[in-house]
Amino acid sequence: MKKLVSLVLALAMIMMVGAVYADDPAPSGARTLDAAISVSGLEAGDKVDFYQVLRWDDGWKTTTDFALTDAQVIEIAGRPAQGEQPAVAGSISWEMAQTLAEKASGKTPAYANVDAVSGTATVTGPAAGLYMAIIKTTASGVVYNPCFIAADFGISSPETSALDVSVTSYSAESVAKKSSITLDKTMTGQTNNNDEKVETTNVGDTVSFKINTKIPIFTADYINPVFKVKDTLSAGLDLNEDSITLVKPAGAVKGTDYTVDATTTNNQFVISFTGNYLKSLGTITDVEVTYTAVVTNDAVTNINVDDNTADVIYSTNPSDEEGHGLLRDKTKEYTFSLDARLLGSDSYDITELVKVGLNKDGTEITETRTLDNGHSVGALQGATFGLFKDAACETPYTNTKIANPLTSDEDGRINIKGLDAGVYYIKELTAPAGYIKDQAAHKIEIKTVFSEHTYTETVEGINVTYKVNELDSYTIEVDGVQTASFAFSTNEGPHTHTDVTGHNADDGKIKNTQGTELPSTGGIGTTIFYILGGLLVVGAAVILVARRKAHD
Repeated sequence: MKKLVSLVLALAMIMMVGAVYADDPAPSGARTLDAAISVSGLEAGDKVDFYQVLRWDDGWKTTTDFALTDAQVIEIAGRPAQGEQPAVAGSISWEMAQTLAEKASGKTPAYANVDAVSGTATVTGPAAGLYMAIIKTTASGVVYNPCFIAADFGISSPETSALDVSVTSYSAESVAKKSSITLDKTMTGQTNNNDEKVETTNVGDTVSFKINTKIPIFTADYINPVFKVKDTLSAGLDLNEDSITLVKPAGAVKGTDYTVDATTTNNQFVISFTGNYLKSLGTITDVEVTYTAVVTNDAVTNINVDDNTADVIYSTNPSDEEGHGLLRDKTKEYTFSLDARLLGSDSYDITELVKVGLNKDGTEITETRTLDNGHSVGALQGATFGLFKDAACETPYTNTKIANPLTSDEDGRINIKGLDAGVYYIKELTAPAGYIKDQAAHKIEIKTVFSEHTYTETVEGINVTYKVNELDSYTIEVDGVQTASFAFSTNEGPHTHTDVTGHNADDGKIKNTQGTELPSTGGIGTTIFYILGGLLVVGAAVILVARRKAHD
């Protein structure tokens, strides 16, 4: 019985203690509530939702939305002894911050969509309490961490300032803490670069890409932070899935810290970091992704463009589990053809090179064809050519879109597909019947001009701005003489042709004269004559020596 009575008394004392500490000590003197709460360090267009975590009711109490336990209230606001200040400064742990973020998800803020005026969002006349500020931004590449602001009391008698938390508690003013994210996608090289510019490619080449970005600080109050790197290749590139490599962060483990979802069907891949890994970083972290692809475009027009898009999708607030922030960057790679169909027009064929026939007097034959550029030429069909990478014509050039040797068509055109910009050499191998082969090697050069262009797109309601190094113009030179030039008035959508400089006089013409081709110097024909001549001389010498001996 004594033990039972002792137990009952102990429980009663515990309940009494709980009753004593149910309320904070009442202040003596005049109470003054903070006139406003604010968050500064914001950008134009930002909005802030203020969620009330604690309220004042003769003590700090939980709000209905957050429904905190007494222990959680004490953890946040402290439990001072009579006449002491609440010791709440910096007392919210990351775990508690995450709990509060989870409880705020789907709840109605006490003060919603407060505009950031001159970089500060302010609420005047707030109810007494502790608030969690969730910042919503339209700025691309910015992530804000939540912050806590208190609307609390000061009193006129410092010696009894039990509710004065202006120094040891949360302030009525807070500065937003944010992380800035950048995204940069670049083409870093290719296996067969003919002009040393990364923006131009040969069909069949393997090209390398690099994506650089940054993971922002996701504090523990983020429920399930999202950070993804997505890359989508155009149809003219074939993704090498095995080449996808997360270079940075160096310590990230595939399958544990991140996953890679690559699909050749969509010609894209997505690298997704896990929420636990993102929250464990605690600092802005560099990300670098590399991969390779093969150029496969058909190169049926005079220029083909591969447009490749990198996106970073990220969470913008603690309750955002989908990732509503977006950054975008693009690269464009170009492949060229000669004597092809002009991009943007279905009825205009370009003629940078043309095979023509001459009569024995050196004038073009009368059987001419009128080309799309208005020139009438004595077109020769059936001449074959080799395309080479060197002036000595010893190293043939080839790719998956052309057959080397090449053959001139009925208009005399020599269609060459899928070229990088740069220098090539073409030499006739055989002439059509009745014509003499051209002996010269002709230098062909594709020259390009690039500049940086800025674009803004709206993607799923998000405005994204990015810069792309794009082709403004290019020219074709044959034997140092320009035979065609192209300029583009816009790089959005199909390129618009604005200028063509066609052939002047004999520019770009590879000529064959009518007649029978003689054996070339050093060929088998002259060699036979040299051998026969030498044999005759030797025979004559032998006969002369024999006759002298006979006379002797």
